[in-house]
Amino acid sequence: VFRDMLANKYIRPILEEWSGKKLKLSAFYGMREYFPGAWLRNHIDRVDTHIISATLSVLKPNASARWPIETVDWAGNRFRFEHRA
Repeated sequence: VFRDMLANKYIRPILEEWSGKKLKLSAFYGMREYFPGAWLRNHIDRVDTHIISATLSVLKPNASARWPIETVDWAGNRFRFEHRA
């Protein structure tokens, strides 16, 4: 599948360098488009398939909305990032 090729060629090497681990693509949930006012419910990724998870945000031209994303590390610390979407 084309998206898997893109993930394996471009994203996996970055995550392997960051983590210091050899990784295997086990899940790819595809692209999503969210519009102003949309939200994604908090969730926890599956530990059997998501050893490392990544979100790639693609900026739309002339975007002005703020899109927050929140992560929680293994120690339970919350981190919130906001970017234009």
